Formats: sequence, C-alpha cells, structure tokens
Amino acid sequence: RPRPPARRLLLPRCRHLKSDPDPLAFADAPSPRPADVIWSS
Repeated sequence: RPRPPARRLLLPRCRHLKSDPDPLAFADAPSPRPADVIWSS
C-alpha cells in the first residue's frame, strides 16, 4: 500500500506502530528519533 503522508510522522512512533498495520513505513527513515524524521521529511 502507499506510504502514509509525512504529516503522520507527527504522531508518537509507538502510537503509529500500534495503529498502523505497516510498521515498515519507517524502514527508510534517516534516524530512529521521530524529531529528526520529521525535520528530514
């Protein structure tokens, strides 16, 4: 399925992983820290 819009990264990662059936959405994130992911996108 299409990747979620970058705007969804504003949600806490744990909440995102629990509510999203595709945990690999962050597989290509440049950093494990959500704040860095938001700024990078």
